[in-house]
Amino acid sequence: QDRVAGLKFKAGIFSNLTHDHLDYHKTFAEYLRCKKLFFDNLDPDAFAITNVDDRNGMVMMQNTKAKVVTYSLRSIADHTCRIMEQSFEGMLLRMDSRESWSPLIGQHNAYNLLAIYSTAVVLGTDEEEALVAMSTLKPAPGRLENMRGPKDISVIIDYAHTPDALENVLKTVRNIAPDRELICLFGCGGDRDKTKRPEMAQVAQKLADRIIVTSDNSRTEKTSDIMADIKGGLDFSGRAKSLFIEDREEAIRTAIMNDGSFFNGFKIFTDIIRGIPNTEVFSLYGLPVLNILEIFRQRNDFSQYDEGNARVLGYLAERLLNVYVKKHNLKVKEKLLHLTESKNPILAIMHNRYAILQRLHRA
Repeated sequence: QDRVAGLKFKAGIFSNLTHDHLDYHKTFAEYLRCKKLFFDNLDPDAFAITNVDDRNGMVMMQNTKAKVVTYSLRSIADHTCRIMEQSFEGMLLRMDSRESWSPLIGQHNAYNLLAIYSTAVVLGTDEEEALVAMSTLKPAPGRLENMRGPKDISVIIDYAHTPDALENVLKTVRNIAPDRELICLFGCGGDRDKTKRPEMAQVAQKLADRIIVTSDNSRTEKTSDIMADIKGGLDFSGRAKSLFIEDREEAIRTAIMNDGSFFNGFKIFTDIIRGIPNTEVFSLYGLPVLNILEIFRQRNDFSQYDEGNARVLGYLAERLLNVYVKKHNLKVKEKLLHLTESKNPILAIMHNRYAILQRLHRA
């Protein structure tokens, strides 16, 4: 694309080459060739700084006239780094022979910081001064952004939109909190490289305990088609621990309110509705909600359904009620939302929401 034509650079950094931009370059080999041109065209007095831990790190340097400088987290190089400690608040790094703290987290950020450090040093910055300046860097919004909630819930927001990026994020979170349940909520953009969709699903299946697939800027494509592409990357075990919710707000809400029993209840709910005709006038997520609630109600034996299952049905019924009221511009919602007494408040909500839905349905 000649985006840097006519510009001279004192230094160029090669960090990695991953599955991205193939909607434009078409093949990985062409993507590599285009990126390599940048280093081929550097002047002899410039620096070509490369990550030798990437398998293409030295390939990029094959035809450069610039002075080659290497960096690594795993092998011998001109500049090296090790992660000494790590938490959701940051990480302690040993950069060459000096220790430095950074509020950034993740091995990929350690690589990025090492690249910055290497560049600063070769361009004449004092090593200690470079480390002090780097310690003040703050995470960019949406890049491993950590939000803490009640009940010890941690929500990590990241822009990851490639298999490699998603793997970096999930591995980072898993390494920091190996004993906690990891729920991966993600989607794929429309009108972009379709081949990475099943690959991202495979990454999520390998590293996450539970998966929620949702919409992510579908553009001109149908969200259902994108989700089908993602689902194609999951095997039986992956699908068994996955939910597919097109409404992004609902997907996020489902992930955050999850306590295990809710997620299991949702799975039981979706299992039950398989094979039942969708004959209702109005349904949520394409599911015959009123039919299913009637099945549960007729059985009159809630002992086999734990509180999580009841929460799922109550939650879905309430969501359907909200949509129904909005659709028909009803103003009687508050008059109908009264709770009946019950030993189990979750079941009370479920019965109450069901009764409201039936009344609205008949109306």
